[in-house]
Amino acid sequence: MYSFFNQCVINRIYNRCDVKSLENALIKRVMVTPEEIITRALDPVAAVGSRDALAKTIYSRLFDWLVDKINISIGQDPNSKQLIGVLDIYGFESFKFNR
Repeated sequence: MYSFFNQCVINRIYNRCDVKSLENALIKRVMVTPEEIITRALDPVAAVGSRDALAKTIYSRLFDWLVDKINISIGQDPNSKQLIGVLDIYGFESFKFNR
């Protein structure tokens, strides 16, 4: 069951991409041989793995993009020995309190 927030996110994604292609990429495996193309449905655990891998990739690329934009906005010289860094600790969002 989706919350209202999740439904809004899904609708925003739906309006920006080919949802059927995305769905197929997340729930099916395609194998190509010289003779044929074989499509098999993933089991639920494998589909969750596909979803999670996509989410991690999107997060990673968004984070890298954000750091690049910050560096550009503060005029960071790529050859400088001094820098301002952003530290992202994996799993930190799971704590009850982040201080």
